[in-house]
Amino acid sequence: TLSKYVNWEDRNTCVLFGDGAGAAVFPVDIPFGQANAKVQPFGIARNQETFSYGLDGAYTDETGKLRIWLPNGAYVFSVPQEGGDPVPYVANVKGGAATATILKLPGLTVNGRDVGYLGDVGWDYEVPAVTLARAMDYVVAGRATNVQVRVGANANVTIDGVLIDCSTNGIAPFVVVSGVDASVTLAGENTLIGGWHSAGLAVEGSAAVTISGDGALAATGGYNGAGIGGCSTGTVGTISIAGGTVAAMGGYRGAGIGSGYSCTGGTVAISGGMVTADGGEWASGIGAGDGNEEHFSSGIAVEITGGIVTARSEKAAGIGPGD
Repeated sequence: TLSKYVNWEDRNTCVLFGDGAGAAVFPVDIPFGQANAKVQPFGIARNQETFSYGLDGAYTDETGKLRIWLPNGAYVFSVPQEGGDPVPYVANVKGGAATATILKLPGLTVNGRDVGYLGDVGWDYEVPAVTLARAMDYVVAGRATNVQVRVGANANVTIDGVLIDCSTNGIAPFVVVSGVDASVTLAGENTLIGGWHSAGLAVEGSAAVTISGDGALAATGGYNGAGIGGCSTGTVGTISIAGGTVAAMGGYRGAGIGSGYSCTGGTVAISGGMVTADGGEWASGIGAGDGNEEHFSSGIAVEITGGIVTARSEKAAGIGPGD
């Protein structure tokens, strides 16, 4: 039944549909918008490689959608529109049915490619998270709202003129995943604004991050989140600052640099740079956030061997425990 849809001249794809082929394919609905309309051939790119699907004699259904069948992958479709330019759609097929959606470019790029294209070498984007999955060099640039960059490997990440605002969502804009040892190099002016219960730059569990460079970073925690460090009620990893201009402001009950509300563990080591840290309500500038009888922020070790450091809090220690 798929024979008329497959381009048998394209050896990259036709082998997936031949007799005895074992590759799994899944339905993808593309909303062309016009019901019962004949579909002209259109471009498909799978994992950044373009191929022809072959659509002679295909029609949309009564809802204006065309269903095609594709193996797992990140797809971009250039869909013709009557009387207008083609419209780009994207679909991420991961072991099940998918619906293509209009490609919206968030404005955040990884190694020069907008995350709206779903992925490239070493990274992929599945709303809301961009995952940097390999131990390699990355450059993240641009602006976005409610997008999260997750460092999932021992990578070297340069952030250059980044502004990610997650204040209307419950996520951290930048996360170093537990178990990862990453470096973050600052270039240009960068701003990370955390969402509800989230840090601006989150360092999870046993993760470690070293921040350096000649640029600047302003990291603000959301409600109960640290500026840099822990989200609410989590475990904090190791935060090292060796250079750059870093300003970290904790959210309500979150430290500027250290733990969020009711967090445990964590180490802060500052050896260089110009660092300013402001704690939230009842939280330290550098160290622990606030807590209570059931959950309490504790165990933050702070070591300062260099740099110019300013740590402030109105209702807790500048450096040390929360209230």
